[in-house]
Amino acid sequence: TTESTPSTTAIAFVDNVLALGGSADDVKAVIDVVQGRAESAESNERLQEFRAHQKEDFLVWGYADLADVWSEAEDTFDSSGYSSGVGTRALFDQMRTTYDRVGFSLSSLTEGFAFDLTVVHSPDFDETMAYEPTKAYDPAIAEILPADTMFYLSAFDIYNQSWLPGKAQWEDLDFGEDGSFDDIVDRIRRETAIDLERDVFALLTGEVAVAGNVSDFDDDPPDFSVFGIAEVNDSIAAHRTMTLVGKYLNEQHVIKQRTTDGVERWDFLDDGSGLTGLAEWEVEDGRVIIGYPDSAVEDLGSDGASLADTDDWKRTVDLLPEDKTFFGYLSIARILEEIRKTDGAEDAFDESTGGDVTLADLDPIRSIGMSGTSREDGFGVHFVLFMKDN
Repeated sequence: TTESTPSTTAIAFVDNVLALGGSADDVKAVIDVVQGRAESAESNERLQEFRAHQKEDFLVWGYADLADVWSEAEDTFDSSGYSSGVGTRALFDQMRTTYDRVGFSLSSLTEGFAFDLTVVHSPDFDETMAYEPTKAYDPAIAEILPADTMFYLSAFDIYNQSWLPGKAQWEDLDFGEDGSFDDIVDRIRRETAIDLERDVFALLTGEVAVAGNVSDFDDDPPDFSVFGIAEVNDSIAAHRTMTLVGKYLNEQHVIKQRTTDGVERWDFLDDGSGLTGLAEWEVEDGRVIIGYPDSAVEDLGSDGASLADTDDWKRTVDLLPEDKTFFGYLSIARILEEIRKTDGAEDAFDESTGGDVTLADLDPIRSIGMSGTSREDGFGVHFVLFMKDN
């Protein structure tokens, strides 16, 4: 039997199969397959080829053939909507010639759960125009960060994997009133004396990371520290660039530059944003390090355990695929720790759930990890939820 609801969805039960579709026709097509009147997806060569990427054990698995999606979307564009510049149609054409099929799976691990997204490139894909990173690396900057760091996000070789592919796509685009891509780069050079390619991106051929911590949630605003750390291939050039950035911000009355005992600091002026105080930067051991507040930078690399030494970090890294092309980490344990320090927060949480879920119930959740992987015909994005019994 097939039942339709007012929302145009349809449901059918046939031969121990439950079918739910957007219309009665969709569900009837499934019925035809179940009853042998039509071929199943087992005969779909593109689907079967994609299943080679599928994990053997999964709780949920899904797939979409984007070739059909692009064909349907094509009908939404008319000739007047096409633009060789920046616009919806230009973005659509780029995506259509890049992404061909996509699938996802949710799996159970011995210590949590994993969610994996797999994208296969189009046969017309131009590798020189790729945004997706392909070089694997280890997130080593964690070795100098404090053990209680709450979040960490990093990428590798931004120059070759992001800037150059992006530049190849942007050079022929028209950005309207801002002019061409070269016009924008030239304007930045005139205003700051910084050549974006030579003075910034060409230096970034190693790991680049953003990390930080938030505490005292009941303060307004909460206390926080944040770091931007980049491995550079030319420390002298990087120091010059940082000096030029400080000079420009000083001229714009955003900061006042201060140099004390050889230590470079930026004193943020009160512009109403709430960001005041000192940030510190340095170029040391092939790394540019900028942090706020300045005391956070002074404590970097001091004696004691680092983020990379913690059990939660190690296990999260291990649960993700080995060949990481980008990486992210969020410590749920640290967030719960700070919530417990906030007056009334734990009671408020328990009350919001009617006592059915307490903060203690969440204690086994330790962290969330994210990484990318590169494949010959596409790429993957992976998430893990790391859990540990207390």
